[in-house]
Amino acid sequence: IEEDELLVEEEVRPEFTPEFYIDQLPEGMSVLDSIAKARNFAYYQLGVIYKEKFKRDDLAISRLENLIAFNPAEKLLLPGLYNLYLIYNESGAFAKADIYKSRIINEFPDTRYAQILLNPDAKIEDNASPGAVYKRLYKEYEKGNYEIVVSNVERYVTLFNGDPIVPRLELLKAFAAGRLYGFEEYKRGIDFVALNFPNTEVGKSAQQLVLEAEKLKIAEAFMPEQGLSDFKLVYRLEKTNYQGIENLKNQLEKAIEQEKYAFTVSVDVYNPQENLIVVHGLTSKLGSRGLGDFMANPSNGFNVTTTAVPIATENYKIIQVYKSLDKYEEEML
Repeated sequence: IEEDELLVEEEVRPEFTPEFYIDQLPEGMSVLDSIAKARNFAYYQLGVIYKEKFKRDDLAISRLENLIAFNPAEKLLLPGLYNLYLIYNESGAFAKADIYKSRIINEFPDTRYAQILLNPDAKIEDNASPGAVYKRLYKEYEKGNYEIVVSNVERYVTLFNGDPIVPRLELLKAFAAGRLYGFEEYKRGIDFVALNFPNTEVGKSAQQLVLEAEKLKIAEAFMPEQGLSDFKLVYRLEKTNYQGIENLKNQLEKAIEQEKYAFTVSVDVYNPQENLIVVHGLTSKLGSRGLGDFMANPSNGFNVTTTAVPIATENYKIIQVYKSLDKYEEEML
């Protein structure tokens, strides 16, 4: 008797099926956008490495021109165009270089790249060494003279073009611009350093700062202030009103000493036009308003006519990050 042979189908392992891999393909616009951004950044980095480290202009051009064809975000597009301009200009292909130069100037006239291209021969009368200039500007930064830092860095990077001090100056400018104009300007500044000086220690530090800034979530919406216990009283004055700022600060300190309050006073940079005179250490919005009313009452001997704005400390941080004091006054007072 012959028995029928029983055929048993062997189970196929998932990794040997096409469905296993198809299911892992990325889907959705957010995922695809993320992949495109990573690809674009990789092409930019390769282009710069081939240009600066290996001196392979042919490979640098290939990667950077591919990057431009992908139509990347402006923060990659601009340095990509600028590096292509430099490569072609230095190799004597001036017609090709002019194409990229014209595109930068015409499409992005207000950027640092356009200013550099428009003023390539700018000269500055300064006999100080690059290191001495940096130390001088850093001291201005420590004193809160952020406008001086920003304007002088823009001048000195042209004078010291090619010197190792340039990325340090640019990073210092990014910090100063952030204090003047807010968080978004700070991010633009560190992006510039990370993308234009990727093979320097300063550039690598800037790359880390970029990653940290992207992870940092600072809410733009103001917090409800009911129940909070840390407040400031803020006066805003024109930055050029030096005497008014000094007088108000002195009056506040005199009142604090006279009334034996445990408060402190500071003059904080707000933006290029205004400084803020700030009383710290108040514990409620009502108490902050009370101090403002006390300073405004002529019978108390002070007669401060400048408007006082009571602000919770958490909302004061938001105001300084986004330069949104006007918005606070509209929404919260």
